[in-house]
Amino acid sequence: MEFIIFYLDWAGTQKGLEDILGDWKKGADQTDGVKYVGHWIPHSSKWHHAVFYEADSYTKVRESWRSVTTGRDYNKLTHGAMELFVKRGT
Repeated sequence: MEFIIFYLDWAGTQKGLEDILGDWKKGADQTDGVKYVGHWIPHSSKWHHAVFYEADSYTKVRESWRSVTTGRDYNKLTHGAMELFVKRGT
């Protein structure tokens, strides 16, 4: 199991953000090997938002997004980055 954080900057409305986060949670719920852990706002990061997943792989998270995507509006979700944490040893 891996932990994945998707950092993103959002320039849309609060409702729009809630909609896309809801889509991502729905996609995770429908994809085996992916758990949507939640959405946080990092206070010591350059990013506006952070979405946490626990998943079998990064690929599974991407798969969960494709299952529910409504398309990306680059004017609202301007950019993002994934960070992958893999457990080492016991």
